[in-house]
Amino acid sequence: MDENTKNLIFQIEHQNFIINKLGTEAWLNVYRKEKTEFDDVLYWCRLIPDKLVEKALSTANWEMPRLADGLPYYNFTSRGKIYYHRYNNSDGIEPLIIMRSFHGLKPEYPEVCEEFRYFHNLFPNVDNNKYLKINASGDEEEIIQVEPDSIKVKLKEIKEFLNVKAMSLAIYFSIKKYLPYSFEEMGKEPFDQPVKRDNIYYEVFGKNTLPDANSSIKSISIILGKKLIRGNTSKKKKDKPQYADFIVGIDENGTPITNTCDPFQLPHQTKDSPNFLSKIFFRKEVLSKYYSDSEKYSVKDGYLDCGQLWGIPIDNNHPNYVVVYLGDIGRHLPYNEQLYWKSFNVPPEGSMSSVSFRRNILVEYAEPERNDLLFKSRFQSFQEDWTKNLVGHCFYLWLKMMNIILMV
Repeated sequence: MDENTKNLIFQIEHQNFIINKLGTEAWLNVYRKEKTEFDDVLYWCRLIPDKLVEKALSTANWEMPRLADGLPYYNFTSRGKIYYHRYNNSDGIEPLIIMRSFHGLKPEYPEVCEEFRYFHNLFPNVDNNKYLKINASGDEEEIIQVEPDSIKVKLKEIKEFLNVKAMSLAIYFSIKKYLPYSFEEMGKEPFDQPVKRDNIYYEVFGKNTLPDANSSIKSISIILGKKLIRGNTSKKKKDKPQYADFIVGIDENGTPITNTCDPFQLPHQTKDSPNFLSKIFFRKEVLSKYYSDSEKYSVKDGYLDCGQLWGIPIDNNHPNYVVVYLGDIGRHLPYNEQLYWKSFNVPPEGSMSSVSFRRNILVEYAEPERNDLLFKSRFQSFQEDWTKNLVGHCFYLWLKMMNIILMV
């Protein structure tokens, strides 16, 4: 038997993928269905409690083999008692993907379980074929990609989920290769070989098919089994927060002096330097990113926010710079945003704006001095007075691009 025939019969390419690649790449195919004249490939998955891992790896058989399994089920005893099973089993096995079926009256489709979507707070995009996550900086990140015959999920998010639930993900596979030759014609005996590794168990076997005058298929090779994906055991504790360093002054040679913005390491006493209230200066261009994306960010008089995700007090009334307290940077900005701000950081020059001084130090009311901020402040007051005291609706409709005002 030549090498090509051997590779075909034993499906060496599929075996190499299962052993070496499955579960090691950034995206994990938790559901895949592919059928052609000579190939029938199915990947499926279940969540297995850690206590059942050893048992699961002792056989190539699938736990809850029917794709429709995993939906709620209940039954009555002869005495009228109700038994309810959330996932239609008593072993603690749970679905990650559920095949929704409607008695052949509506198209069936695979669906990612609700718990996983809620766990990562995912939302579907407009086309409903991707699920997105908003990260700490407010950016959208794809976590799930859904196609009619394929579902891919980011491995990192799967491992976080498994880690918290103390479960493993069993990736099941049934890979059939139909051949136009009998084993006798290929000079090979039918076979059945188990393959067992630390987290893998499958059987690869081949046999002749029953004669069929309407088919050219004479034999079949099958890989049937599972590979278990474990949680990230090195991350049993939540990651420690990271904090960037910022310029707090210069030394006698004019070299910048930096200090962490970690609010838990900064003294609150102003006699200590640097401290929580040390003033950190940034070029005004630092706000360009936020002005240019007004649907995500809002630049207000003395405050910047990203929806309800994060917000930080700022002094944007300064004529030359944007000034922020060192401790506020660490307390309010995600690490990625800290790094962005750091690229605009300059040595301190002077003090805060007079507006900020009156508000924060003298605790006085002070109107903004910058023309754009003053306009927005008075415009909003006018709108509120008009709506409240006159006709009950806005004089002008708010524009989505209200934040895009020429920086003076």
